Amino acid sequence: MANDVITPKYTVFDLGYEKCLAKSDSFYDDQGANADKVTDSLPSILIGGGGLIGNITMVDGFMQSSNYVAGSTGWKLTETTAYLPSLDLSGYLLATGGAYKTAATGSRVQIFPDANTGIIAYDDGGDTVFTVLVGGTDQGDVIIGSAAKYAKWDKSAATFTINGAAVTSSVITSVASGSDFSVLHWQETMVFSATDYDTVAWAAGAITLSDGTTYNIDAGNTGNMAARTFIYFDKAVSSTVLQITTTAATANGANKILIAVAQNNADNTSKATFQAFGGAGGQMVTVDMIAANAASVNEFISNTAQIKDAIITNAKIASLDVGKLTAGTVVSKAITLSFTEGAGDCYIAAGKTDFDHDESGFIMGIDDSDSNKVKLIIGTPTEYLMVDGSTFVNTLRVGGYTAFVGGATILSTTTERQTTSTSYVKLKELTIGRRGDYKLLYELITYIGNGKKIYWSLRKNGSEFSSGWSITDYSQTLTISSLVAGDIISLYGKVETGADGPMSARYFNLKVDVNDEITSPVYTSGYN
Repeated sequence: MANDVITPKYTVFDLGYEKCLAKSDSFYDDQGANADKVTDSLPSILIGGGGLIGNITMVDGFMQSSNYVAGSTGWKLTETTAYLPSLDLSGYLLATGGAYKTAATGSRVQIFPDANTGIIAYDDGGDTVFTVLVGGTDQGDVIIGSAAKYAKWDKSAATFTINGAAVTSSVITSVASGSDFSVLHWQETMVFSATDYDTVAWAAGAITLSDGTTYNIDAGNTGNMAARTFIYFDKAVSSTVLQITTTAATANGANKILIAVAQNNADNTSKATFQAFGGAGGQMVTVDMIAANAASVNEFISNTAQIKDAIITNAKIASLDVGKLTAGTVVSKAITLSFTEGAGDCYIAAGKTDFDHDESGFIMGIDDSDSNKVKLIIGTPTEYLMVDGSTFVNTLRVGGYTAFVGGATILSTTTERQTTSTSYVKLKELTIGRRGDYKLLYELITYIGNGKKIYWSLRKNGSEFSSGWSITDYSQTLTISSLVAGDIISLYGKVETGADGPMSARYFNLKVDVNDEITSPVYTSGYN
């Protein structure tokens, strides 16, 4: 026992004594040993029970319950934090600054997560589902839902918006752009027409929704129909091309618009029928669709009248467009053209639109702009027969040219065109002015001294029809048959690799039986 070390439960310092055993602590100096309150620091070991008068300032350390286990039970207070597993309030909690959240991740609620947000709630996937804004430019706004589908109260705009969601049992006065077509009014500008008995077509146009959205639609048609066909717009398939189906249900649904209904006609000499809706619309009906005595009008006008076995007298026709006449025969009757001076030309024509040589075809009539001369022009701009008032002109030939060596030369040249290229280059070229057979004379000259070859290639419209090679000068006259106006004859040349000089083409001449050429052949510029 004498050697045991006893650790005291209290020290003299715990009882308020100084090193000199003098009590200078205000707990005893000011209040006395039996005072009922403490106004200065007090070791925690001396606190038992009783009442607290005044304030306690925690300078250091902490206070905790006897059963405190971090993250499990009890409570704990420090200078900066408080852990309270549960809190009962009979009034309200007023907090300035700080934030609160029920969990770090997953489904949770946060209070004041930032300066502008009052409350924000997340679902189990971490997506925002509820937000109340208390600061910034959106102060007072409330949002329920996700970024794609939500309801939002906008305090500053005083609007309530529903985006990407359905609304039931409500009166809707306006809808936003992009809403389902089934809740919108629409107009369209496509013009529909029947092409034949089983095809309906539509011109390009536009579909405009009541929210201002516009879809530009391409021209199209039904193809050959065999049954009633529904023509509809389906945004999910295309925003520019109308769809067709023979199943009515397919043309109905979200973001779809039924534009028209078409039906093929059993009579293949008639036209298909259709009913278009909205905007320009349009309808094509057959006589079978008109009930007896249903039409009682003074005039009945249609684009095309089909009248079977009818007798229409001259008095019943006020005017007739020449474009309405097709094939037929005028039997022992006359067609008379009425001419009024100063009112324009009077003629019958095909291909030509005036009494000139700008077009191929024929024209016969009276030229009002040329002293009312009677004129007839038949042919092409270069070869024609013409009666011009009292003048007769004939530039036509009977047949084409005939190739003849001793005949007339209608095109000739002595200009040399040289090349040292080992790949074919064009040296001569001409264009035929009239159909026929021709004799072509060409001459090639070599300036090569080391025995290398020269090569040539004759081509018609780019296709080779004759070729050869030589180590000396070479000339040839050959027949080219069945040429037509516009054919191009070309001469290409090259030298053998290693040649020490150039080759040249000099003559490139055409000969025919007789030279009465109206449209002469011509050399291509730079290749004569």
